[in-house]
Amino acid sequence: GLDLEDRSVLAGIAAAAGLDPEEAVAFALGAEGAARVDARREEAANLGVTAIPTAFLGRIPILGAQPYEVFSRAAERAGAVPRPPPAANGCPPELPEAPALPVG
Repeated sequence: GLDLEDRSVLAGIAAAAGLDPEEAVAFALGAEGAARVDARREEAANLGVTAIPTAFLGRIPILGAQPYEVFSRAAERAGAVPRPPPAANGCPPELPEAPALPVG
């Protein structure tokens, strides 16, 4: 809900991030900042980014907000191996019981 075109808002965000507010605003609104944005936009276009957010799993792009199942299928296509679900006690399957803690 913040107006990122408002200099005072930009200065406040920069200060909260530990940056010099005046330098950050000058960079964001100057030629160097514009050139950096243009370079990132071109890089994104070359990668096939056409939506925000975009995530990459390996070389597989996931464009836009997507449900878990889309990420799961993309992860498997990228070579991930599904793990079995945790046991009822919350422990991984290879650890059937919670380890006993030393007493004393």
